[in-house]
Amino acid sequence: KAETVPRNEEVHSIFILAQMETFEMSLNSAKDDMPLFSLTMCDSKVNHHSVEGDDENSEMIFVLGDFRLETPNCGKTMRSYQTLLGLAPSVSTSLLTFKYCKGSQSVQSCNVGGANKSNCEACAEVLLSPMRFVHIHSQVFTLIEYVTEGVLGAMAASAASSAAAAAREVAKSS
Repeated sequence: KAETVPRNEEVHSIFILAQMETFEMSLNSAKDDMPLFSLTMCDSKVNHHSVEGDDENSEMIFVLGDFRLETPNCGKTMRSYQTLLGLAPSVSTSLLTFKYCKGSQSVQSCNVGGANKSNCEACAEVLLSPMRFVHIHSQVFTLIEYVTEGVLGAMAASAASSAAAAAREVAKSS
């Protein structure tokens, strides 16, 4: 059943467009503050479109241009092995593209390979591009140690400190 909009009413589309050119984070050693790894995310985009007053139909596209985990350029590792994880060189411009459509009208824009879209309430398309993954034992173990002892260790120490403070409060009150 098609609904018509009276001529005196306007329909407003809502667009949300967000772009991030580059985000870079350095993971440094707690012992000597030397860089261990750098995380870089480039050319990421979020695009959301919906029509005002139509809560049933909307479309969102998320693009992760490139995500790299690299070791610093100051060690003995050959340049070709410094990128542990990232987009395969010269293959594509985005590592991940995710499109989500909700509602019968929006679902029609999905490419679902010949499936009957008339019965679909929502659909998602995920496109992964070729990625590069380098496994060098010492680098992987350094990363695991950083996460378990550094990040998770700090969180565990904080939780233990909070638990100890709570136990002291309970002991004082009894």
